[in-house]
Amino acid sequence: MIKQRVLLALKSAMVLACGLLLSSCYETKQEFTINPDGSGKVKHECSFQNVNLTGDSDAPEDALQAAISKLITDSKGIEAWRDVSFKRLSDGRLWFQGTAYFKKLADLEIPNQSMLEFAWKNQGGGKAQLDLSLQKSKDQAPAAKPAELSPAEKSEKLKADRASFQQSKPMMASILGTMKQSVTFHLPGKIDSSTNFKKTPAGSLDLVFEGSKMLAAMDKLVNDDAWIAKHGFDAKGAPDLDNEMSALLFGEKAPVRATVSAATKPLFDYAAEVTAAKRESAKLQKQLGTVSIAPPAKGEALKSLKVVGVRLVSAVDKKLDIRPFNGEQGYALSVLAELPGSVMTITDKSSIAKAVTIEGADLLKGTKDWDRRLGFPKLSADKAWVNFDVDLKSPPPETTGIKEISGTLQYRVASASKEVDLGLTSLKAGSKGTTLDASIESIKEGWAKDGSQDLELKVKLTLDELKSASLVVNGAKSEMKRTGYSSFGSTTSFTFTSKAKFPENAGIVFEIFDKVETFDVPFKLENLTLLGTPIKPDK
Repeated sequence: MIKQRVLLALKSAMVLACGLLLSSCYETKQEFTINPDGSGKVKHECSFQNVNLTGDSDAPEDALQAAISKLITDSKGIEAWRDVSFKRLSDGRLWFQGTAYFKKLADLEIPNQSMLEFAWKNQGGGKAQLDLSLQKSKDQAPAAKPAELSPAEKSEKLKADRASFQQSKPMMASILGTMKQSVTFHLPGKIDSSTNFKKTPAGSLDLVFEGSKMLAAMDKLVNDDAWIAKHGFDAKGAPDLDNEMSALLFGEKAPVRATVSAATKPLFDYAAEVTAAKRESAKLQKQLGTVSIAPPAKGEALKSLKVVGVRLVSAVDKKLDIRPFNGEQGYALSVLAELPGSVMTITDKSSIAKAVTIEGADLLKGTKDWDRRLGFPKLSADKAWVNFDVDLKSPPPETTGIKEISGTLQYRVASASKEVDLGLTSLKAGSKGTTLDASIESIKEGWAKDGSQDLELKVKLTLDELKSASLVVNGAKSEMKRTGYSSFGSTTSFTFTSKAKFPENAGIVFEIFDKVETFDVPFKLENLTLLGTPIKPDK
């Protein structure tokens, strides 16, 4: 039995090592400023090693921008970033600095930059409390109620937990040894009490976390019969921050906590600074070569609508076998619509209802759904604009302009997303998962014949429902590069490419859009020339 537990410990050690590898090897400095309502800002500075599990080897500058872009887009609970700068250090690590604004401290998460989680509890009447816990792995199961064990079983479990720790220790030492995080808090009101924080002459609270101290604390506590019997050892993530752990990490046998009173006046104007930060977002997007997704739409009307292109093909004698623009006879307008916010997709239920000339001629192609469907809707990078075609009959020769083109644009909005493990136990052709009817259709050499591989994965999911896909190796995640797809109904085959072979002992996790709503909004263009420009009124 002990031998089996030790073997499981070896596997868990690998999980822990890979998990920590993506969230360690860093030195982080954070300076928080908190308002009474829990909103705040943090000046975040970190030096860290970027980890790539897929074997991609982009140019250093491209890899730097991609890593920083991912850090920003994967961060959670942040309303805006400001004063962002980054570079590659001489030792190959990445350096990042920026100020992040958040509405709720507990929701703040900057990935792979911290082992600490803070929570601000407004207790009313100007009283509030700041608490610290150790960040748990997403794969770490909640602590279960200890089972009733016999004395012999308790003894066996103690030995197994200690064996698990010893097996994990070398990997933990190589990773935790370089991990360091220093934190400063500027809190509103008067600090009534604090434990494990150091109060500065200026009235702020400081805290320093060191990975080497955590390893030493675990080494001591795992060999404490009472502590290990109560907590055990979970190689998948961080331990509970109880009083014993707090004492070894920070100095006091007490929670990491601060209480304040008279916290009624904000330390800064949150709304004004967030507005200013959002104005600077275009500069940041250019700096990173990315475009951020706009806030989601909520069913409001279109903000604007205009014609940005026109194509007219007149009747041609078919005997000549000539097709202008490689198209059929007809009249088409390319329309650009500004949506009320970001959307997930424009559906094929979007359609034209009316199209008439100034003289009253009907330009609709027919009465069938296909005849009235909008053509080739394409969303902008920020998902807040859409370009689509309106295909009509050629207007009569005497036409002087368009009286009206109107219809309905249907869009879908996702207000959340969720992670779904496809349940694949190995990556090889023919493997089937346990969710979304996932199956690997093929894994083959990439077209470039450079050692890369293409993986074709079939799932019961529409194209627009997938937000991202991650390769999971021993608990560690790395985003997969999607290079192709084919869809039929509610099933899609996605092609993912890796510059190295896909590890067979890996899994795949999808992040899919959730809480999807569908909205129908009308659109109307009126009084246009055949070139799509507004008809000027007679003077």
